[in-house]
Amino acid sequence: MSVFADDNGEYNYLKWNARDKFWQINTDRCQPTKILIDPLSIKRGWGFLAVGQADFVWSDDAHISIKSPGPDYKRATGVSVYVSEKNGAPFDGWIDWRFIQVGSERALKAIWAEVDKAEDGDVAVVEITGQVADAKVGKGSTSVPELKVVGYVARPEGQADAAPAPAPAPAPAAAAVEDDAIF
Repeated sequence: MSVFADDNGEYNYLKWNARDKFWQINTDRCQPTKILIDPLSIKRGWGFLAVGQADFVWSDDAHISIKSPGPDYKRATGVSVYVSEKNGAPFDGWIDWRFIQVGSERALKAIWAEVDKAEDGDVAVVEITGQVADAKVGKGSTSVPELKVVGYVARPEGQADAAPAPAPAPAPAAAAVEDDAIF
């Protein structure tokens, strides 16, 4: 069973449907406006997706490439994201965003340097601002979601594979924004 499975053994996931240009959480079409991304959860490896099938093989270290497990596997990336009803999801909670598609890869890569600036167990608040419809890929094109890091907040509870919580940080600077105001 996946560490991301809910109490019923169901796997919850976020998906960007590049062909039809919409987001899904599980099989539900939705319009999330913000998500939280945990930079400590980044995974790189290989993935195989087919109707009703998904298999991912992850490197123990996201900075080290591993050999493809087979000819049907493509480069894959995964990250834990927190979604909320307040921001367009069908429920609140941590889910997995794993992908082998170029559109999602480009979107996450474009903001990763900012996501990775989160400090001491914080996570990045990411606004979903739209999508680029015809981004060139080889001889074709794809759609790429547009994402923007708008701040950082303390990691919400409930993440199955979160790193151990760090020691409490000193009081935030006067310019800090109240968590609820951002997400």
